[in-house]
Amino acid sequence: MTYQWTLSPPAGSSASLSPSDQPTPSFVPDAEGIYTATLTVTANGASDSKAVAISVYHPVVVVSAIMARS
Repeated sequence: MTYQWTLSPPAGSSASLSPSDQPTPSFVPDAEGIYTATLTVTANGASDSKAVAISVYHPVVVVSAIMARS
């Protein structure tokens, strides 16, 4: 049995599912909007896909800073 996830994020997002070939991936939303995650499962030569829409109103923002020593 194989798993393949795809993520269709809203405009301005660079989010992706990881790992995309496992049953339970994760992602960090980086923009407000609707994210559509689609799972395709293949077993014994047959495939089936299902999708779920996830609405995000307040995305998580991660800020990184590099401080120079003076």
